[in-house]
Order: sequence, then structure tokens, then C-alpha cells
Amino acid sequence: MSSTNIFLNVIDDVVDKLRNMGKSMLIMFSDDGDGLASAYILTMVMEKMGKEYTLVSLDKVFPEALKRLFDMGGFDGVIFVDLGGALYHYIPRDYYKNVVIIDHHIETIEFPSGLTYINPYIYGFKEEDSPVSSVIAYYILKKTDKDAPRYAWAASIGLGESPYEPIGLNWRVIYEGIRFGNIRKGGKSFSIKYHDLKREYRSLYRDITLVSSAGYFDDMPLEIIGILKYSYSINLRDYVDKYRSMRMDAYRKLTSLLEEGMSVKDSIQWFEDYKDFFINMGTRIFDSYVTYVSHQARLYDKDKYLIGISRRKPYIPGLGYLTREWLNIAVRVSKKMEFRIRHGYRQPVSALIEAAAYNVGGIGYGYATKGSCIIPYPTKDEFINIFNELAREGVR
Repeated sequence: MSSTNIFLNVIDDVVDKLRNMGKSMLIMFSDDGDGLASAYILTMVMEKMGKEYTLVSLDKVFPEALKRLFDMGGFDGVIFVDLGGALYHYIPRDYYKNVVIIDHHIETIEFPSGLTYINPYIYGFKEEDSPVSSVIAYYILKKTDKDAPRYAWAASIGLGESPYEPIGLNWRVIYEGIRFGNIRKGGKSFSIKYHDLKREYRSLYRDITLVSSAGYFDDMPLEIIGILKYSYSINLRDYVDKYRSMRMDAYRKLTSLLEEGMSVKDSIQWFEDYKDFFINMGTRIFDSYVTYVSHQARLYDKDKYLIGISRRKPYIPGLGYLTREWLNIAVRVSKKMEFRIRHGYRQPVSALIEAAAYNVGGIGYGYATKGSCIIPYPTKDEFINIFNELAREGVR
């Protein structure tokens, strides 16, 4: 049986499990375009099943947030979508039967068999044809709503996260949207058509991610889902201009400090936003800044892993305030290091950041050449030392 058929059979099992859960559900999702599109589609699934739901957006997975979630209870089931990371460490074992995890990030750990964990990679998909989270959510919707193609436009938003052209299950969503009329082919790309919204899907993904992430502490992830669900007039331009200006200002200010140099160890080079230029924006914006720095050869040593560190406000839209201080960390590499990682000469970022974060009480996840994590504020030096030591192992 092909990986696609196996995967679609698993979708059937997930739908059965969701139907058999109680009426009160929590959907916890990432703050990028894929996470928001996934959560939006899953609200349609919940409504078709006659369930009530609460939405909580996480810019990163927080151990404290998960512990608080399960301590307060009140939900018959929880869906984690597009969040990555070793979530299971913080899910009580007796709650496994009430949890569904939907993701498409590469993991180097195995989830316990008692958890319902749906990730295309464990069924044999490769990076270029792996369905994104919004496409997985769309196939769940297809099992509950015969008119699911009217939401193909929403599923295609998440495709903006992938650097690859849509193939396989991702392409099927595009095809169904074209047939229904809410996706149109134009030139070498595809455009979304939803009421007065007409946008190329990657461009829309970028704008939604910018507004949701830069406006994270203004509750913009929840606001955008509300706009998608209830507004026929979708104009993100005012939001985009506001948050783009905030982002550009933070980029400019921190770059001027980096010109003075970074901290260095054997295998890593790192910097910290110690003046809190990014403190009023979600962590994804800082992560994108670290990506920007990785393209500025003059600023760092291209033979080392590049680490950026920023402080994070203790607030989560839909959940409220945390009690502890946390640090956000992003890891990137140069093109030279990317080549060495892909050919086995250096270790993948995902493995290093997962291990280092876990050892200090945080959660990390990522891909071969980039990753991010959240760690308790006092453990910064310990994390740096562990990451550096792990990065030194197996150097060729």
C-alpha cells in the first residue's frame, strides 16, 4: 500500500476518534499562515460534528503552557496542530486518549504509541511532497463535509510555507479548489479567490504570517481567524503596513548592534536581543531576523552554527499570562554549513536543538538546517554550553 493510501486510512481513524470525543474541544495552533489556516478548517470540522471549541495560539510550544492547559482541564479533547516539538513530555499519560497531534515538521524522536500523532514523515512522505498541516486538516474536513472543496482556498494558504511546488496531496487541494472556483491558476502560480479576496497563495501566506506573528501580543492570530470565518471583506493591508514598520525598525536597530560583533565558542556563534527590540512581537519575527542575519556573511563565521536569543513576553492569546520568564532561541546556518549538514559532515540543527532544549527544561524542534526552541530564562548559559558540546561531536 502506498504512503498516500496509508496516510488517508490514518485520517479515517483520526476522524473516528474526534467524533467519539466529548463535546468540548480545544484547538491549539501555531501563529503562522499554516497554523491559522489549519485552525480555521478545524473549526469547520468541529461545527460539522456539533462540538464546541476554544482556540489558543502558540508562537512556540511552552512546557508551562501545556502544564497549565492540562491542570485546568475542562476539555473533552485537545487538538495540537502545526506546533512541532516533543509535546508528549508534557501530556499526562491518562490524557493520551483525548489528544490528537497534527504536524508536518521533521522529528528525531518517537512519540509514545498511546498518542494519536499524525505526521506525513512517519508514513514515508519526503520533504518535497509532504502535506502541510492545513492540507491534513482539509482531508479531515473531507471526511466530515461533502462540500469540503469550498474550503480548498483556506487549505492552500498553508502551502505558502513550503519551498516546493505543490505535488501529491498538496496538488490535489489546488486541483479541487480550481474545479470549485476558489483557486485560479495564473502564470506559474495560483491565486486564492474568496469573496473580494484575490491573492497569490504565497503572498497571502506571508501577509497573514506577518500580521499574526508581529501582532501576536495584540491577539491577531484569533482576530485573523475571526476575519476568515465571519467577514466577507478581507483587507489586511492596514495591518500589514503597521506591523511591517515595527519589524523593519527592530531589524535596523539590532543589526546596528551586531556590527560590533557576536559571542563565539568552538562550534557556535550567538547574539542576544538584550535591548528587547523584538519584545512586542511574536517569536517568529525574531526567528525571521536570525534567518536574515544568516544571509549577511560579514556578520558571522560561516563555519559555525548561528544562534539568536530573545526574551519573550509571558502571554498567550486565548490562554492568558504565564508565571515564568522564557527565552526564544533560533538556530540558522550558512549555505556552506547547509552543504556540510546535508552530506553528513555536521549534525542537523533539529537533533541539536531538540536535545539541548530538552536538557534544560525546554522544547525544541526544526529541520536539518534550521530550528527554534523555548527554554527557561535562567538556563541560557547551560543551553549554549550543551549545544556547543553536542555540535562538536561527530565533526568531519
